[in-house]
Amino acid sequence: MNIPKLVTAPIISALLCSSIGELTINPSTAFAKSITGNSTNIANSKLFEENYYPQENIVTPTRVNHKSLIIARGKKVNVIFKKGALKDIRSRKPDLNTKSKVRQEVVDAVRLAEQIASAGVKRLDYILAPRRRRNKKKRWKNDKIATAYFGRRQATVAQIKAVRRRLKRAHRRLANRKLNIRLLPQSRASKSSTNGHNRGGPITPLRFVLFPNWFIEKSKEEKAAIIIHELLHDWFVDHKIRDGGKRKTVYGSYLAKKLARKRPRAARRNPENYEQFTLEAWRSVRSRAK
Repeated sequence: MNIPKLVTAPIISALLCSSIGELTINPSTAFAKSITGNSTNIANSKLFEENYYPQENIVTPTRVNHKSLIIARGKKVNVIFKKGALKDIRSRKPDLNTKSKVRQEVVDAVRLAEQIASAGVKRLDYILAPRRRRNKKKRWKNDKIATAYFGRRQATVAQIKAVRRRLKRAHRRLANRKLNIRLLPQSRASKSSTNGHNRGGPITPLRFVLFPNWFIEKSKEEKAAIIIHELLHDWFVDHKIRDGGKRKTVYGSYLAKKLARKRPRAARRNPENYEQFTLEAWRSVRSRAK
C-alpha cells in the first residue's frame, strides 16, 4: 500500500526528533542559559517571555558572541568590532577608549532613535486622525515640518499614509527586532565624511555599518537620527538633486527641503528626508515639554 508523502513526512520528522532529542534546541532557552547560566527559572523572567521570541521569527543561533550582545529596552543590539575600528574611534574621540564604552554609545543611540522615530509616527498619526479626507489634507498642509520634508504638492491621503507606514516600519524594527551594527575603520568608507552604510534590501536586513566619523561632532539626537536613516536603506536609496550646478546626494536639512519642493514624490522615498523630519518632530516635542 502506498502511503501519501503528506502523511509520512510529519511521522518521520516526529520520529527523528524523538530519537535525537538532545540535538533539538529551543533557541530562547539556549540563549537564556548562555546569559544566565541557569535554564530552570526562564519562564519567570520577563526577558524571555514568548512575545520576546515570536515563533515565526525564531532562528537557531550559531556562534553568537554574547560579549558584544547588549539588551536595550527589550531588543537586542549586536555591536561587532572589525579590525582597526576601535583604534580609529579612539584616535578621534579619546574618551571612547574601551569596547564597552563604544558599545554603550551605540546602544544609547538606538534607544534614542526609537523615541525619535516614535515622535515622527505620532505627528503623522495626528495628521491622519480626522475621519474626513479633506480634514486630513488640511492638517497635512498646515503642518510645517511634514510639508517641509515631504512636500505640499500632490500629497494624497494615500501618500500621507504611505509616509506613515514606512516610518512605522523603521520604528517597529528599532523597538522589537535585533540589530546587527558593524563598526569599521574610516578607511573602509567611500568618503572621509561618511557616517554609515547599508547596502539595503534583502542583502543586509537589520544590519548596517557605522564608521568612526559617526561618533564625533554630532549631538546624541543627530547620531540617533542617522540610525533611522540607515535602517530606511533597507527599502530606499539616497536621492540626488542639482544644486549650485552640480548633482549632489541629498544630505542635510537644506537639500532635503529642496528635494521636497522640487520632487516631493522622491522626497517621500528618501532616507534623509525621514531622518530630518523625525529629528525636527522630536525637537518640537521636546521644546513644548520645556
